[in-house]
Amino acid sequence: MSGEATGEASPEATPKQATSVKRKLSDSLKPLEPPKPPSPEELEDRILSAKANSFVSTQPEPAFKGKEVSIPLWVLLSLVVGALAVGAYYCYPCSKTSTAVIPAPSQAVIPTTSAEPPASSSAKPTAGTNRDFTKKLKTSMKDRLFTKAELKAYDGSVAGKPIYLGILGEVFDVTKGAKHYSRAQNGGYSFFSGIDGSAAFVTGEFNEKGLTDQVENLTPSQIAGIRDWADGTYHKEYKYVGKLIGNFYDEKGEPTAALEKVYEMLEVHQKEEEIKQSDEKLYPRCNSRWSQQTGGMVWCDGKSGGVDRSWIGYPRIFTPRPGEPSRCACVEFANVPDSRFEVYAGCQPLETSCVTSRTG
Repeated sequence: MSGEATGEASPEATPKQATSVKRKLSDSLKPLEPPKPPSPEELEDRILSAKANSFVSTQPEPAFKGKEVSIPLWVLLSLVVGALAVGAYYCYPCSKTSTAVIPAPSQAVIPTTSAEPPASSSAKPTAGTNRDFTKKLKTSMKDRLFTKAELKAYDGSVAGKPIYLGILGEVFDVTKGAKHYSRAQNGGYSFFSGIDGSAAFVTGEFNEKGLTDQVENLTPSQIAGIRDWADGTYHKEYKYVGKLIGNFYDEKGEPTAALEKVYEMLEVHQKEEEIKQSDEKLYPRCNSRWSQQTGGMVWCDGKSGGVDRSWIGYPRIFTPRPGEPSRCACVEFANVPDSRFEVYAGCQPLETSCVTSRTG
């Protein structure tokens, strides 16, 4: 039995074996050393890793994972339009282009408390049929002032000398039109040279009595005609050189009561023109024709007088104001209770055409 190998230790151990067992037992009974703490870098990495794992683990898996997603076309279009609208709203102010001109320091206008008006070349008015006649001319205190005797010296009677004329107290150099204004050359308008003959521009009286700057007896329409000559011809075609001391400007170059009266009459004319324009729309002009065979005729239609309308109208003799010339007007209603309208002789009130004259 002693010669067979078994897995059990012999009950009788040798001294060497006893010593080995004691050593192993002693090593197992030694106190355990505490684990080495991690460095700050390792600790931070562990925390970040734990947070990342926690986030991933708590996120639900997308329902569409692994599936095709179909978005309706109207949804896509709505998103695009919405994005464009938002972009336009916030970018609109950026798209505006400023037209303001900021003057350089050397060009900046410095306000002044001086009572003297700013210098100008008489602030040449704009010519045109619809200009505002009531706008006063801007002249400068530095403008040259002429006496009547001084202006007379530039009447075009001396060849080679400048030619000046006056209109509403303003003086213009008309030398470049010498063939018309030179007395030496017997120009057709030479009677205007060297004087202010404002009234004659509308009266046609080219004699000593008519060539005058006294315009207080003229109508507002005639005053506007003179202003039209000043604006549309002389300010536009010739050089303004100063003012004439006399009816319109005093010795200091200040406007007189006569000039203020002129502007009052221009205001009246402006209002009258506005009324006339209104009348042209309310009471359009008639169509008319005349021939030797049939005589004269007037008639109304939906476009006569250049006014498109839904009604035809009835021809009437229309006198806008006492003293003004009459004209044919189309009225919408046959019985107009207005003394300014009169039925043509021989024409019935409800007729849309009337014979105004007959031949033979």
